[in-house]
Amino acid sequence: MEIARHRQVGKCLNGVHLDLEGFQALAAVADDGRINFDFHHSIGKADETVERLLSRIMRHEKIKDAEDTTVAQCLPILNIVIQVIGSRGDVQPFVVLGTELHKFGHRVRIATHPSFKAFVENAGLEFFSIGGDPKEMMTYMIKHPGLLPHFQKAGDSNTNRTAMREMLDNLWMSCYIPGDNSNLANNTPATHEKPFVANAIIANPPSFAHIHCAEKLGVPLHMMFTMPWSPTRTFAHPLANIQTCSMNSHAANYLSFMLTDTIMWLGLKDMINSFRTETLGLAPIHILSAAATVHKLKIPFTYCWSPSLIPKPVDWGPLISISGSYLSKPPVNYTPPHHLVDFLERFPHSIYIGFGSVILQNAEKITRVLLDAIQKIGVSAVINRGWANLGQGIRENLSNVLFIDDCPHGWIFKRVSCVVHHGGAGTTAAAIAAGKPSVIVPCYGDQRFWAEMATMAGAGPAPIFIKDLSADRLAHAIQNALAPEVLEKAIDLGLRAANDNGAANGMEAFHRQISGHKMQCSIYPRRAADWKVKETDIILSAFAAAVLMDNDILNLESIELLYVCNYSSEYGTLEAIIEVIGIAVYSAIQLLQGLKALGAFSPNTLGNDDASRNTNTHQFSRKRAKKGTQRLLQIAAKKPMRAGVAFTHTLHNYPLNWGDTVRSYETTITNVGDGLKLGGKGLCFGVYDGVSAIFWVPFRYAHRRGMKKALPGLGAGVLSCIFKVTSGVAGAVMLPLQGLYAQLTESGNFKFPSPVESALVLEGNWEALQAGDDERATVLNVWRNLVEHNPISRAIFQSGPEE
Repeated sequence: MEIARHRQVGKCLNGVHLDLEGFQALAAVADDGRINFDFHHSIGKADETVERLLSRIMRHEKIKDAEDTTVAQCLPILNIVIQVIGSRGDVQPFVVLGTELHKFGHRVRIATHPSFKAFVENAGLEFFSIGGDPKEMMTYMIKHPGLLPHFQKAGDSNTNRTAMREMLDNLWMSCYIPGDNSNLANNTPATHEKPFVANAIIANPPSFAHIHCAEKLGVPLHMMFTMPWSPTRTFAHPLANIQTCSMNSHAANYLSFMLTDTIMWLGLKDMINSFRTETLGLAPIHILSAAATVHKLKIPFTYCWSPSLIPKPVDWGPLISISGSYLSKPPVNYTPPHHLVDFLERFPHSIYIGFGSVILQNAEKITRVLLDAIQKIGVSAVINRGWANLGQGIRENLSNVLFIDDCPHGWIFKRVSCVVHHGGAGTTAAAIAAGKPSVIVPCYGDQRFWAEMATMAGAGPAPIFIKDLSADRLAHAIQNALAPEVLEKAIDLGLRAANDNGAANGMEAFHRQISGHKMQCSIYPRRAADWKVKETDIILSAFAAAVLMDNDILNLESIELLYVCNYSSEYGTLEAIIEVIGIAVYSAIQLLQGLKALGAFSPNTLGNDDASRNTNTHQFSRKRAKKGTQRLLQIAAKKPMRAGVAFTHTLHNYPLNWGDTVRSYETTITNVGDGLKLGGKGLCFGVYDGVSAIFWVPFRYAHRRGMKKALPGLGAGVLSCIFKVTSGVAGAVMLPLQGLYAQLTESGNFKFPSPVESALVLEGNWEALQAGDDERATVLNVWRNLVEHNPISRAIFQSGPEE
């Protein structure tokens, strides 16, 4: 994919031109935070591109569906971190879900902005601060529309990018740091707090660190969101506005998801790669594949809206589910203000007006429009001030209008006749659940999408966009919303939504994913496994490992971190070429620097007198020589390995370009044995699949495109055979080299202490101290049985752990 930037497109602030296979797209970020798309294509090409992409996704999901049909009856109790960036409306559904998970027995930590600390903790959940002020973020987005921060001028954007980078680091720390992160600014870790290491991650897409943290930890990731983020032909991306289109509308809808992801990554790629390399120690990823990483790795998605509002699209496979809205019930101890209760008793048919977390630059003018509309039709209204601070500057004391502060939607929506709001996903869901019609005034981002969906479902009249808002239009819309047929439809939607049981369905979807992984401790199945005993298939919880180490049965040399999932990013064709070129240039620089550092310790560098008088210089030279040796080791092992692996992945994936299929391998290579095993497997399957392709590819071409395509299919099959066999041979050589490098970096001077390992040791010791004698004795007894009934384990441990 070729990407070229444009400084300005029409009236929009930023623009990019995307040239993909079969079509071109001009994309520009508009004033309302959405992306305007203009699609142009060669006839038939774009539709074929979409069909090929869709067939790959559906194929993978059908395979996964066969694995997910049985949910384990006995699930382990997990440490779950829920990572959320956004407003109160974004955080609230995850608090509801977290409460449901907590009732099941899981330990739940919500990592989000500090302004939501009390909200999270009042629900009985653990809180972890990631920094950032959602109100400031919203204000910035209103003043500086767009999703491409580095296209804009320096200043505020740099400040917000710095804040985002800090949030990424904090999101990673939320996976293993004890406490709520309130003391880390002063470099005083909360050592007195109960240790925490995540066994699973739940996240909303804007948190961005999710897949990278999951890749580093090797734990399951489950994405959840209040708006669609998975490609579909049914509708366009909520942040996309397709202006002109010369292709099939279904194809344009599907492509809008891919391109919106790509444009977001354009603004974040340097920040994400800095986070991966500097914070996580992972390899950087390329923009050409980064945008589709979550979908390519088949991460499950659960969307928390009511299927009565948006049914599940037919092209979403079993990895994607719609659970219903995660709606919170009014707090049991909630007592509404007396003046609010009195007002609703005097005006039982009042309407509600509120714009939630939206920041309005002209709030006083908007308030005047609202009041004029209310007076025109003679209704009473409860107006929530919200973040816009509606009502500020209004001095009239109107008897039929009451301004209020925060009030639970679940309580007040049931006591009004109609809801006028901004179209946030949470507010829209709450209005539908209450059985009330909505008059939506979308202001920014995905709000227009929800306004259109609510209108299509019959939950209210057509939306009024904020720039078109007037007293007459609003008064007319409110009257339409209060019409008997609209009220009846809203009640029907509410009754259907009431049966969704969203949070329970969301937890079930999460458990379905977990059941597909081996996560149960071999000794205590109700505890999640964190460690793997080397050279065995025994996996242990932090608690069990701590007890065994305390009794000198195991030590840290005999166990290793358990990687439940392997979320490794595969190379595409162009990015692998870029990788190889980059490695060649980098290796040349490192070679010169390594030789220079070695030269600093040559016999001619120091004379005998100098060496005897200046031992500090001598020690410094030794350090430089060691550093030079490390650089040369990187050139000798790491760089050729990365280039070779990139080349292998290129060969492996290349048949996808003409519609052939390839196998997906999910194995973490940590030593030579892993590399030999996967390399041998790849070689066998490479030869088998290559020979099979000569017959199957022509058959598929003829079946899908007609007999006249059988001959081109034969050519494609021969090419597939060449690429698959060659990739198998290359993998048989390069993957053991990758394992060799991994083994080298885990030994001697090249091993660096892992903060996650340290956190797991602390967690295990903490739990062992809290456990009773019976629990510790059970660990020892079950361990003896495991070893006695496992010949391999018995042979390894008959003389005790390694020293």
